[in-house]
Amino acid sequence: MTNDKQKGQLILDDYHYQVKMMMGDQYFKDSIDQLLNRFESFNCPVPRDGFKKYDEYSKWNDKYWNKFAEIRYGKKYKDNFKRITQEKKSWGLDVQNKIEEFENNFLPPIYGRYFEEILNHFNIVNNRKGFHDFLINYVFFKKTEYPHPSFNITWRRNKKSNEPELYLRIFGYTKKEDIEKYWPEIEKEKKMLPDYHGKSKERKNFDRDLQIFKLYKEIKSRKTAISKNKGEEIYCNKRIDEEIYSIINGQYGDLEWENIRKIITKMRRLEEKFVTPK
Repeated sequence: MTNDKQKGQLILDDYHYQVKMMMGDQYFKDSIDQLLNRFESFNCPVPRDGFKKYDEYSKWNDKYWNKFAEIRYGKKYKDNFKRITQEKKSWGLDVQNKIEEFENNFLPPIYGRYFEEILNHFNIVNNRKGFHDFLINYVFFKKTEYPHPSFNITWRRNKKSNEPELYLRIFGYTKKEDIEKYWPEIEKEKKMLPDYHGKSKERKNFDRDLQIFKLYKEIKSRKTAISKNKGEEIYCNKRIDEEIYSIINGQYGDLEWENIRKIITKMRRLEEKFVTPK
């Protein structure tokens, strides 16, 4: 199980200058402009200066792919598809080329394909995903920098214990300030860990609860022994509560029998965690 989350920063390395070369190339400019024009032609325009918030992009993305599905499964598409294939179940390369040409003009653009064509044009091989992320950021958010991650947050599952584990990967350029800046988000991820514990707080009335639990165990042990000697079972939770109440009466204020039972349950669970290996 992996789920990487990245936070970017500006690094003036070769990637930084490679994307500047791309943005200055006429092919790049024409391809992006063509893509944005096609978005507009299907009444799903992307702002030329990019979305300001991710929520805006997310809503646009939902609208866009709903539009794609509406056209793809509509009557006009089906009629044209039947006309090209002559309703045959299989066809050759010529027909397939006609289908692709029809779809490229009739359907909203699958922008991932545009990005792949741009990367192929520039012969991008190394770190292709990073350049793909740059194109997404450039088209939809008008970000002009290569997205270097300051760090990665990764979820994995331990092969031996089968428990989820959270990993924080830092890079050679990662700064202390990067971690501190995004620590609230790291904390959100931490909360999903099975052994997560927030701020340490002293358990109120623990000494009282421990005394009550010890009394419970002592009384229960004595009553169990009596039960075995008589050869009969005795279910005496209420009488145990009553005995405990009579012993501590007034010591901890007005503590009701019901509260005593809750304390015993809580302490028993604590003891089970202590003696039961995970």
